Amino acid sequence: MWGRAASLQEAREQLVLANRILVRLGLLDSMGHVSVRNPEDPSTYLLSWAKAPRWVTPEDILVFDLDGRDLSESGKPPYMERALHGEVYRARPDVHAVVHCHMESVLPFGLTGRPVRAVIHSGAMFWEGVPVYDDYYDPEHEGVYIISQEQARRMAAALGSCRAVLLRGHGCVVVGSTLPELVVSTYSLDRNCRVQWTTEAVAPARGLSEAEALAMLRVRLGEVGIRRAWENWVEELREAGWWPG
Repeated sequence: MWGRAASLQEAREQLVLANRILVRLGLLDSMGHVSVRNPEDPSTYLLSWAKAPRWVTPEDILVFDLDGRDLSESGKPPYMERALHGEVYRARPDVHAVVHCHMESVLPFGLTGRPVRAVIHSGAMFWEGVPVYDDYYDPEHEGVYIISQEQARRMAAALGSCRAVLLRGHGCVVVGSTLPELVVSTYSLDRNCRVQWTTEAVAPARGLSEAEALAMLRVRLGEVGIRRAWENWVEELREAGWWPG
């Protein structure tokens, strides 16, 4: 599959680019995190230590098992909510990339219960809907965080077979079969939510039909569409001086 790293080193390098692209697009703040399944051992995944995504380098990428243990034994502090990555990978063999972010565009939907609907062509991958996770209770962890494995398991169950899940009062989790696909999907979710919310402030928005959405998916999530977007964003990193080095 195009866009899926073939080696551990390639996955590290691609993950650094995904971090920086998502930041530059305004989709990932300093508290978010993105991971990729280890192509050499699918029972593990790659994730930076708890560093702001803008500054992640290949040397910062660690290897974790699905229970969130740092197999690199780096001694560096991990992300507090890393459990959500492992539990999604455990529940979804088809998923090879995960991002947790706090895009303002998705927050109103998680807070109000208004369903996200695919209303623009680039939002077609969400035509089946985006569920909301609202089961944060844990006796050892207060607040709207996903810290424990049990919280993460409940979140992964709420995600189900969908491409994204909203976290009430917190943000969202988006998944993909490759890192480039993940970035495209996250970008598309943001745009779709912005357009839907703005439109429905005026009048009900007409969503895509199932047939329209499936037709758009063949383009949006096909190799040509994913490659075109990813390669453009990579070149923009170079031009902007954001290239890791």
